[in-house]
Amino acid sequence: MAAHQDRVFAICLRMLRDREAALDATQETFLTVFRKADRFQAKAAFSTWLYRVVLF
Repeated sequence: MAAHQDRVFAICLRMLRDREAALDATQETFLTVFRKADRFQAKAAFSTWLYRVVLF
């Protein structure tokens, strides 16, 4: 999480244009990633999968 949180937050902030909403979205993103970690397939980089989660 520490390796990716700044970039995930930046994406959320750019999309939402509200700091508090971006913080919430960042937290929700990581919760979703932890819940769906078993669905990650190492066909691509983890960061690619993570950023797809951010966007959806």
